[in-house]
Amino acid sequence: MYCCVIFCRRKKFLRKIILNVKARPSLLHISSLPQIPEVGKVLVLCCRVEKFYPEDIKVEWYKQNGEMVQKFTQFGPFSDHERLYSLWSTTELTVTTVDDGTVCTCRLYHSSFPAPQYKDVTYHINTQGVSPSVMFIKCDPLQPEEGKECTINLCVKDFCPDRVTVTWFRDGETVSAGVFNSPTSLNINGLYSMWTFLKLTPRKHDLNAVFSLPPSLPHPYPIPPPFPTPSLPHPSPIPPPFPPPSLPPSLPHPYPSPSLE
Repeated sequence: MYCCVIFCRRKKFLRKIILNVKARPSLLHISSLPQIPEVGKVLVLCCRVEKFYPEDIKVEWYKQNGEMVQKFTQFGPFSDHERLYSLWSTTELTVTTVDDGTVCTCRLYHSSFPAPQYKDVTYHINTQGVSPSVMFIKCDPLQPEEGKECTINLCVKDFCPDRVTVTWFRDGETVSAGVFNSPTSLNINGLYSMWTFLKLTPRKHDLNAVFSLPPSLPHPYPIPPPFPTPSLPHPSPIPPPFPPPSLPPSLPHPYPSPSLE
């Protein structure tokens, strides 16, 4: 509570205000152990709720059919040096064949959420893993030049488990020289991402060569002719720039300061 006292000609004025400070959680995420559920084995789900204020919070777990899970363990809330609170809530279940594709929900009640003042965090049970999302192939620099080194790159994101094989092709033939891959990184959503690169120095025979990964992908990136190309009567136009691929999300973002409401 804050107050302001004003004195004027033997009169006293007093005004008070109570600030209702709230901070929404900066992280709401369910992780699993093992990462890929296996039929007949125990699956541990952990809901992480971080950097919220005030301390009062209620946690509920639900199964696919809306049945409330009675048995779960809660760690926290515990505060940090910024007087913000965090907690972890875990529950266990034995995966059956009928569980594949179902959804488990962790419902969080907190005064910082808009009406009805709760938020659902969901987890989809998937015993098959997640196929990657393959972005567009991009070239750096955008306009290659003959005799100058360039790098073709591609982002492979949101896959699980983290084992993935990457192969580059030039006009349908495997390319091994100049290929290198980044280590896989675990995103905040529990999936993996990586970058793959192909470094080369374009020559005249690379004009209109198509590089792909794999050759069946629908978006191969043709190498345009060196610029300028005085020896060619009809040089190919500069291809339009592709939208830059999304970088793998970082872990985690800086926490916001508590908001004043």
